[in-house]
Formats: sequence, structure tokens, C-alpha cells
Amino acid sequence: MATFNDPSDRSADITQEEPCEVVPPAVSKGQSNTKSMDIQFTSDPVDWNTHCEKLKDHIALYGIKQNKDADFSLSVRHYADRARCMSDKLFASVHRNGEVIPRPWLVYSIKLKMIFCAACRLYGGIGMLANEGFNDWKNASVRLMEHEDSKQHKDCYLQMQSRAKMHGRIDHHLIQRQNEEIKYWREVLKRVVTVVKFLSTRGLPFRGSNEKFGSLTNGNYLMMLEAISAHDPFLEEHIKKYGTVGSGTASYLSKTVCYEFIDILSSKVLDAIIKEIKEAKYYSISVNSTPDIAHMDQLSFIIRYVNKDGVPKERFLKFIPNVGHKSENLCNVVLETLKSFQIDIMDCRGQSYDNASNMSGQYSGLQARIKQINPLAVFIPCAAHSLNLVGTCAVDCCRDAVSFFRIVQQLYNFFSGTPARWEVLVSHMQSGATVLKSLSTTRWSARSDACLSLRKSWKEIIGALDEIADDSLQKSDVRAEAHGIRLSLQTLETAILTVFWSYILERFNATSRRLQSTDIEVSSVVRLYGGLLTLLQETRDGYDRFEKEAKDMSGLEEYKGATERERKIKLPFDVSHKGQVIQTPKDKFRVNTFLVMLDRLTSELQKRAEAYQQLSEQFSFFEKIANLDIYTVITYATNLCKVYANDLQDNLSDECLHLSSYLKSTGMVHFTIPHLLQIIVTDSLKVIYPNIHVALRIFLCTMATNCSAERSFSCLRRLKDYLRSSLTEERLNSFALLSTEPQLVMELPYDDIIDEFAKRKVRSRRL
Repeated sequence: MATFNDPSDRSADITQEEPCEVVPPAVSKGQSNTKSMDIQFTSDPVDWNTHCEKLKDHIALYGIKQNKDADFSLSVRHYADRARCMSDKLFASVHRNGEVIPRPWLVYSIKLKMIFCAACRLYGGIGMLANEGFNDWKNASVRLMEHEDSKQHKDCYLQMQSRAKMHGRIDHHLIQRQNEEIKYWREVLKRVVTVVKFLSTRGLPFRGSNEKFGSLTNGNYLMMLEAISAHDPFLEEHIKKYGTVGSGTASYLSKTVCYEFIDILSSKVLDAIIKEIKEAKYYSISVNSTPDIAHMDQLSFIIRYVNKDGVPKERFLKFIPNVGHKSENLCNVVLETLKSFQIDIMDCRGQSYDNASNMSGQYSGLQARIKQINPLAVFIPCAAHSLNLVGTCAVDCCRDAVSFFRIVQQLYNFFSGTPARWEVLVSHMQSGATVLKSLSTTRWSARSDACLSLRKSWKEIIGALDEIADDSLQKSDVRAEAHGIRLSLQTLETAILTVFWSYILERFNATSRRLQSTDIEVSSVVRLYGGLLTLLQETRDGYDRFEKEAKDMSGLEEYKGATERERKIKLPFDVSHKGQVIQTPKDKFRVNTFLVMLDRLTSELQKRAEAYQQLSEQFSFFEKIANLDIYTVITYATNLCKVYANDLQDNLSDECLHLSSYLKSTGMVHFTIPHLLQIIVTDSLKVIYPNIHVALRIFLCTMATNCSAERSFSCLRRLKDYLRSSLTEERLNSFALLSTEPQLVMELPYDDIIDEFAKRKVRSRRL
């Protein structure tokens, strides 16, 4: 293959007498002399033989080496005012509108320390640039502009360009055939990439029991190729030609090619995420672990940042196997992972984990170890986990509440035990009624579905229990169990708890779903918790309403305690019963159960909310900045600058006052922090308020929940199931990344993916 040699390699230089000398290789006895000849050309234009057609073909095919990397200081010329030398700025001209236009025809001669016009030198141009060379560096810019505007230069350059076209090349047919083959295989690979994209983004398996086209067990990958080929004649013909040829012939339909594209897609998605993180600068982290189907502990690594559009993003990075549960090991893994992605730990502004001691421990937990390295990495407990703990503590504090949820689960277990009992239950359901639901073992707030179904289908459930209890064909223990459950349900206390918990849990569940969204931020958590606290305080005075709804639902009028014999308390002889308060069954249930549950819910919710209020108060003044007085704004801004001294400048208060005036003038006085950041980004106000822009990004990048890690566990369960339990960690991470970030996958251009594949598969390199 013809190549330009490095000018510094003197052994490769061709003599000036015959600069395009053809050197035939040595031919042994009996060997044919039809082997292609090696041709070598120097990159220095002074050595070019302008009559050598092979030189012109070579330059038309491979271009000109302009020698931009040469030592231009050797070309110095002394003028009256000062010394001047060649500059690399001459390789491009600047248009009047500021656009830079390259000069691909300009080449520097290392031997003569001059510049030449390659087009004019090869195709009969005139002037110093075409013949003896030019080195008047003082007037070089003007002379080059005159030269490139001349008709002779333009004609020579057009001749060089026309020779570069395919019909002017000596290898016209070879190039044409090569391009047709390239186009054919690119069309094949586009269809392969399409299948890989759609299967990977949905977390579906690729391979089946065999890899044969036409088989019913060849897996989703080959199945989708067959489905596309049914309406794509091109792919149909390719499969007929190459689908069954076996190994040794390139078809680009094998599992090896499929896995290579999966690796390319995942690496490009990961590169895009890392690039966004580095552009955002500030970020927060969250990690959580769970065992997979192969009993291997997988640590999910999640990162949150604010992209250039001002939108918070939570991205999955990878699964890390067998880390352990000690905080020291977790800290080392977090630091090593960030270092492997070249992400600075000092830019971390938040961390969110569950409430386990190894994660949230105040002195030796993971959050404490990270804060020892970076004190600005504020720890925020997961708001969704905290809400679960609020409900759990409220139920555990009261025996009646524990008994109620035990009855709800027992009721579901009884009917779902056999299809016959479930059929009896369904037969009693009217249109629009909901069947029984099981209690959630992970999300406590999701128990609202179970309570709501019991409330809406109360009479139908009682009727189904009566039918089973009175059915003589049923076993005696089944009838007895149905009768016992019915007696537990048929109390006014149970009916009141059903109405109460269905109301409370419905609100808790709605709040929990909002907390699980990726765009949630700390100020929203404070508002949601505050809304629940207000709801609980108002509910304290609503006992009569719950009692009335329970009576209407169940048809019961008396409490269970009203039919029980009053317990007599034996007192000492010197103590009388005078002044003793005797409570009615209603008051007993209201005081000992209803108010106890509400008080425990309120106290736990207030305690959990305190973890979010401190950070929210530092930034909350931005939401009401248009309504605050000057001194309050300055105080808040000054305190924020003290906390983030390395991120914010002292003129933050001036920016806040100016922003307050701007918002008042536009009539925007009510907004949230995400909305304010969108205003700054959309209206291009970052230049005016750079410190406010940084402060809002720091706040919004702080992670309030680690629900994204929980969602990655759902992805892990789909990907690594019992059929793919031996999936390697590298491939698992590739599949997980493509499944959790489908939007980024679908945005990847096909040509870039195929080009990367071609780079990995190339066997020869052009010198």
C-alpha cells in the first residue's frame, strides 16, 4: 500500500532524481512477478516529480500531508522591524463573518523551509507557490489570499479534485465494488442493531434452545429477524443465502455479533451518562444491595445530577457483586467506582440510603465515612423508606391494629387457599366490586389496596363466609375457620378500623408513589410530609365520621365491649370507687386505639420530617424570594455562601436581590425551585445569575430517595432469572444499563454504532 513516510526518517526518502521510483520486490525462483509493487512517496513537495501520474493518483486517493507538525522556528527570516517565521495559522483563512476556512492545498517543505501550493505544483500552476516556494512571512497572509483568488489556482485545484472522484481513478471498478459491498453489509447490520435495541431495552432474553433459522425454539433474537424478513425482501434474501451456512462464513447474524453490539451499545450509553455527569459537576449517590437468583449479593450504584437543560436525572451505573454489608467495604467500593469513572468525590453534594445502621449510622455508617472525606455530601434518609417505617411503628404500638391486619391477611389466605373458595367469593361480588388483596411484604403503604377492597366488598365477603360456614359439603375445619373469621369481622371495632385505615393508607400510598418519582426533591418531601401531618391532625376530630361510615357499611350498632361483662377491680379497703371515671365502650376504643394510632403516626412523621427540614430551609428562600424583604434575602444568601464557600461567591446576595426585582417585574411570585431553575435555563439567565444557577443545581442534585436502586432490583430480577442464572457480571451490567436507560439507547445513531463495530472488527490498518 502506498504511504507517506515521516520526513524525519531519512532512510525512507526517495532521491530527488527519481522521487517516484518503483521498486519491484525480490522474486524467488519459480515465483510469478505479478505481485503488486510497493510505491513510496516523500511528503516534501520539493521532491515531487510533477510528471509522475502515480504520485497524482496517490495524492488524489489519500490526500496531502501538510507537515503541520514540523518545527517552523527553523524557517525564520529577519526583517527591519523584527524576525518572522512560518505560522500554522496560514493553513486556514478567516472569513469576514468569522468562519475559519481550511487550506487543504497548502503544504510546508521541511527541506527548503518554504510553503507550496500542492495543486498548482502538480497541475502546472504559476508563481512562487507552484515552483520555487514562498517564504515571505511578513506578507504571507496577503499573498496567499491573492493566490487562492486567482483563476490559475482554482483551475489546478479543480483538476486535483476531479482526479479524486471515482471515475477518474485507476481503481474505479474496485472502489465501486467495495462501496457496494460496504452498503450491503451496513444494511444488514442496521437490521441487527434494530433487533438488539428493542430486545435489550425491554429486558427480554435473546437466545433460545438452538440457533437455527426456522426453528420454533431459536429465541427472540432470531425470531425477530425472521419476523422482519417476512416483510423485508432484502433481509429475507440474506437469511436464505447466509443464514444456514454455518461457521466460517460471515453472516453477521450470530450470537457473537449480537453480544458485540450489546457491548457497544452499553459502552456508548455509559459514556453518554459519564459525560453528562462531568458536565453537570455536582451529583449525589445512592447504593443498595439485594441477592440475585444465583444467591450473589448485587450492589446497585445510582447517581443523580442536573443536566444542561436543568432537569434532574437519576441514572443507573452498574451492579457490583459480593461487596459485603460492612460500611468500610461499602465506602471503599463507592470510592473505587467513582475513581474508575473519573468522577471527583469532592463534587458529591448528597447521599441517600435506607435506614439500616451500616448505611445511615451516625458515627461509622457509610454516610459518616463519606462525610469524613467530603463534609458537603449531605446525608438524606430515603423518604419512601421513612414513610414505611412511620406506618410500621403506628401499627406495632396498638394491639387492635395488629389484630386487624392479621385478620385482613387471614381473610385473603382463606379464600385464596383453594380455587373453590375463591370461586365462592367471586360469585358474591357485584359489578364494580374489588376482590381481596394480600398485604404487601415490602411497601407498607401499599396495604391500602387490601383495606380498600375489604371496605368496598364488606357485605359480599360476609355473605361468602356464611355460605362456606353453612355448607355441609365442606370439611369441618374449613367451616369452623370461616365461622371464626366471620365473628372477627362482625364487630363494630373492626369495621371502624377498616374505614379508618382505608382512608389513611390511601393518602399514605398516594404520597409514597409521589416520593418514588425521579424528579422528587427535598423541598417537595417537606411539603408532602407536612400535608400528611395536617391530615392526621384534622383526623383527630373525625372519629364520629368514621363511626357513622362503619355502621352504614356493616349494619352494626353496638361495640363488642357493650356485650361483655364489666370487669370488677378489687381495691384496698381504704380506697373507694368514688371519683372513678367509667368509660363507655366507644370512649375506650377511641382513646385506647384510635387516638393512640394517630398520635404515634404524628410523632413518627414529625421525627422523620426533621431529617429533610434542615437542608430545605437553607434553599427554601428561593421559592419565596420575590416576597421577602431585602435583609431577609441577604441573610439567607450569606448563610448559604458560608456553607458552600468553595462553590458560591460572595455576590450571591446581590444576584438574589436582582432576581427578586426581575421576578416581580414579570409577575412571577409563586414558583418552586425546579421551576425557577427552568426559568434561568430557558431564558438564558445563567450569565446574569451564575451563583444562583450553581446553588439551584446543588440543591436539585441532592437525592431524596433511593427508589431508583429499588427499581434496578426489579430489572435484575427480570434479567437474571432461573434460565439465565449463570449470566456473567459484565454482560449483566450491559443488559441492565440498556434496560434501565431505554431512551438513551434509542437515541444512539445507527451509523455510529456500526462504525464502532467496524473499528473493532478491522484486520488491516492504513499506514
